Amino acid sequence: MKKQLLILSFLTVTSFQLIHAQISDRLVPHLGYIFTQVNMEGVDEVENGSASYAFNTIGIGSYVVLKHHNDFLSVGVDPSLQFGLNFSNQGRLNWFAQVPVFLMGRIGATATPYNTQKLGLGAGIGVINSYMNYEEVRGLLETKQFFVNPAAMVEATVLMRGSTLTGRVMFSISPSTHEGDLFDPNGFFLQDRQAKFGTFGFGLIYGF
Repeated sequence: MKKQLLILSFLTVTSFQLIHAQISDRLVPHLGYIFTQVNMEGVDEVENGSASYAFNTIGIGSYVVLKHHNDFLSVGVDPSLQFGLNFSNQGRLNWFAQVPVFLMGRIGATATPYNTQKLGLGAGIGVINSYMNYEEVRGLLETKQFFVNPAAMVEATVLMRGSTLTGRVMFSISPSTHEGDLFDPNGFFLQDRQAKFGTFGFGLIYGF
């Protein structure tokens, strides 16, 4: 499963390079910070458990304009690559990676590279590919899981001195179920139980 995420990451970076070479006048690239929370909920006929994990991530991506009207209204696709870290209560360093891909529409600022309006709005639907490697206690409490969620995203943009600052919120529409590790409400470890995984994230991205 880790290999799947690495392949997705490689394809995303390669796609950025190919797209930039061929349609650079349609790209609206961005770089920024996204606070991401992974929610894991147990699904078991005997016991249920849940846990949440927070990661500070840095992401890079680009909105690719597919169609537009007078540089004011557009539709396009927005792939990103995000990577984040987290320290557990035991001081262990954990990591997390995501590849969100959205089909979206934009109006106003960032609708195209040539839009010069002060404000902009955007929304989209797509998928979020995630991999979480979280170990709280070595060999006992750990979760290493790849999961994919259908997702939605909304954003608002302000143009400032030639660059843009965008507030973005993205969230999974429905969880995906996998065999994994989880915690019950009392903190006891339940091994190899089915669990539902979903994500929620918000942050600021800088357009350049």
